[in-house]
Amino acid sequence: MPTSLPLVEPGIPACWTRMVFNPGSVGQPLDGDPRASYIVIENGAAEIRRVAYDVEATIAGLRKIGLGEVETEALASILRTGRAVAAPAGASEGGPR
Repeated sequence: MPTSLPLVEPGIPACWTRMVFNPGSVGQPLDGDPRASYIVIENGAAEIRRVAYDVEATIAGLRKIGLGEVETEALASILRTGRAVAAPAGASEGGPR
């Protein structure tokens, strides 16, 4: 679910407000839909759009950069399902070094 935060700068009349929308990470929306998400605003209306992408190619890229196997499999699960997973046993704290 996207979040939004109205921004009003000091000294600027309220008619000069703007909204910042955060649809989440493009490739990790974590809402059960693994497609990439983004927001388009047209005529004052915001619409979340989705687009499929090659998740397996992304996972292959993770394997090439030398991320640990446990961490890679956890990320692969997130990318494939669009759902967060509990940190697996043996995962390094603070990510790779």
